[in-house]
Formats: sequence, C-alpha cells, structure tokens
Amino acid sequence: MHFCPHARCDYRGWLEVGNLRANGHPSGGPWRQLQCTACQGYFLETHRTIFHGQRVPVDMIVRVLACLAEGVGIGSTARVFEVASNTVLGVVEVTDQLQTFS
Repeated sequence: MHFCPHARCDYRGWLEVGNLRANGHPSGGPWRQLQCTACQGYFLETHRTIFHGQRVPVDMIVRVLACLAEGVGIGSTARVFEVASNTVLGVVEVTDQLQTFS
C-alpha cells in the first residue's frame, strides 16, 4: 500500500491508482525503489515507515524494540546484541514514530 509522497505529484497520497512501478534495489539494498509514472519521482518503499533511513537490519530493529518494550535497558540491549549503544539509540529514535502512530 504505497503512494507517491512528492508534493508536486497529482496523485500524492492516492492508493492503488497504478502510477507506481518498482525500479530495482538501489546499491543492492534490501528495499525496492519505486517510481511514480505521473511525476517521475523516486522513493524507497520504506518511506514514512519506522525502517526509513535505518542502516540496521530489520530483524535487529524488531528484536531491539522487543527488548526495550520488555523494559531491558539500552546498555543491556547493546551487550546482548553485541552492538554499540549508539546503534541501539538509533533504533530508539523510531519509537517516536511508534508513539505518534499509536
């Protein structure tokens, strides 16, 4: 359920209009790049999701969020996953989006 996010697009925010097409995986990444055939704009399929802009694998994000939801601290979570605390803090930033959503 994607839509074109570009402000100049006539179909901005419209779902299932048929104006989007997949355009491969930029830099060999896991997410597809989508192109709007109406405005010729490009965006990743993670646009406006908790995964947008994250360099951490999806399974790591989900597991870290599960630990934090259970009350495990940032430092403890970093030790469990053998990553830097800053990596966990980067994942914590998505919780702002989750709070807004809920």
